[in-house]
Amino acid sequence: MAKPTISQIRECIRSLNYVVSIHAAEELDDDNLTIDDLENIILTGKIIECQRDTRTQEIKCVSSVASRSKNEMPKSSSKSGLSATSSSLPPTSPSQLCASCGQPGVRLRNVTRSFGRGPLLLVIEDIPLWTCPHCGESYFTAQTLHEIERIKALRKSVAVERPIPVAMFQVSCN
Repeated sequence: MAKPTISQIRECIRSLNYVVSIHAAEELDDDNLTIDDLENIILTGKIIECQRDTRTQEIKCVSSVASRSKNEMPKSSSKSGLSATSSSLPPTSPSQLCASCGQPGVRLRNVTRSFGRGPLLLVIEDIPLWTCPHCGESYFTAQTLHEIERIKALRKSVAVERPIPVAMFQVSCN
């Protein structure tokens, strides 16, 4: 399978026809970037520098976004994790192919994820996540990531407060 060109990737983003690995979604969250930030970088920016993370060995790319102000720092993004193909839609049934390994049989499952900590903790339940039984890759569709961002932005009006037990992990040293 040929690698998509930047124009094909941009068309996939405009039509929300792509998936993002769970690892890449977690990296975005760790870097305080949203799916809108990633899309904006790809649609309007250009990569000006790539660096290898000395701790993880991941390649990080710094992009220049045309619309940013002169005081705003360039955003960095993990080079891997976005899968866009112009020929196939994100999976909607188990007969469709995995975006990572290309094998059929992806499975949809619902997961619970937490965002933030302490008083800013938000738990979102029943998030649809596609998982491949062959390679183990799990990924969200573009639509799912946009809905997660919407829920996070509207947390006060859409979330219901519930008391939950929280335990602290402790290791005894003998």
